[in-house]
Amino acid sequence: MQNRTARLKELVEYAELNGVLMLAEEGNTIFHHASGYADRENNRLLDGDSIFELASVSKPFTAIAVMILKEKGYLNFDDKVSDWLGDFPYEDVLIRHLLNHTSGLPEYMQLVMEQWDHEQIAENRDVLKLLIDYSPEVYFKPGEHWAYTNTNYVLLALIIEEVSGKTFADYMKEEIFSTLGMNDTFVFNAKYNHGIKNYALGHVYDPSSDEYVRPNSFSDLAYVKYMGGIQGDGAINSNAKDLLIFDQALYTEKLVSYSTLREAMSQTVLKGEEPIGYGLGWVIREIEETGMMVGHNGGWPGYSTCFCRFIDHNKTLIYLCNEEVDTEFENRILQAATNILFDLPYILPEKPQHKKAVEIELNECSKLEGTYQSPDEEGLFAKVFIENGHLYLQLSGQVKVALHPLSVTKFFIKNTSIEINFSIQNEQVSHIYWEEEGETIVLNKI
Repeated sequence: MQNRTARLKELVEYAELNGVLMLAEEGNTIFHHASGYADRENNRLLDGDSIFELASVSKPFTAIAVMILKEKGYLNFDDKVSDWLGDFPYEDVLIRHLLNHTSGLPEYMQLVMEQWDHEQIAENRDVLKLLIDYSPEVYFKPGEHWAYTNTNYVLLALIIEEVSGKTFADYMKEEIFSTLGMNDTFVFNAKYNHGIKNYALGHVYDPSSDEYVRPNSFSDLAYVKYMGGIQGDGAINSNAKDLLIFDQALYTEKLVSYSTLREAMSQTVLKGEEPIGYGLGWVIREIEETGMMVGHNGGWPGYSTCFCRFIDHNKTLIYLCNEEVDTEFENRILQAATNILFDLPYILPEKPQHKKAVEIELNECSKLEGTYQSPDEEGLFAKVFIENGHLYLQLSGQVKVALHPLSVTKFFIKNTSIEINFSIQNEQVSHIYWEEEGETIVLNKI
């Protein structure tokens, strides 16, 4: 045990972790480490009780809440969403489709960005109204394929409210958090800022100043504020100790029956397709060395979270970070921690240096604007445009991301390995090279 603890301590120190890492075995904590800042501006440090925005680690909680209602006989997984949400325009979508992301519904974030008044804070019913008013095209017919979209869990939170007659926050507190004694867990987001003690504030990296700052410093992250009333897909806040309580409760019938838990933690199987690594609110992976992993990851500007339950061995990994980190590096941290937990060989991850943006004149970027597409029909489709004094790239159906300059023709997307090279001939851009993890994709300007 001591050797494993020493190796985990070496890992977090080598990786310069700004966050909390907890590992447990059969409900007993074997490592619980906190380091870095909860609030950089005021030099407030994290500790083991620090509370984080869970982002999409909220989804298993939302799913369990629906299961509680189902077991009490208030709803069924195969109920139509329109049975509960009035004028919902997608007639064939079932509650089950929302739970396992087979609804085909489009991502709500893009709809809110385009159609919502950004001076107002959107809530779940505003998302529903936008879906009703604009009825954006579905990705596919319900149940035909799988596509992860936050819209599904925003709608589930509304159904919970409709069925229970309580607010999402009150229902979650009464049926889950208070039931289990999760005293540091609650529904909270920007709309309800009560100055919570011991709260870990999210920080993002600014490539221009080479500093970590709050997300509201960037125009492309303005949605953090105006989407600040939306719940269900995120907005549950907790700490590592409470997450371990939740983890252990799922080995019992304190919340729902074993049969419902088995259904939730079984992979979705679509007709004619291989099993999908997602159940009802849970990511599911069968891993040779560690057995079945049931968990979820989460991400929101300034936050990255991971809740991994290795249910064949009753081992748990909880990772809560409130500082924007390179995704590949973070994955290597989690893999090393998992390997140490299982006494497997591991590699200490080398923390990458942040890329620092150079200063260029924005008028030099005007020729870069346009629409780009890879030659194959199913390939990338991207728009590059200038907005509010910045250059952005937006893939079809996704939110825009800022392009930070390494030169007048070469840009990067922060916290990824992605670099975008613009090929200019005769003062005109002909195509771009999308470089990621050693691979290059060509997108032609169209």
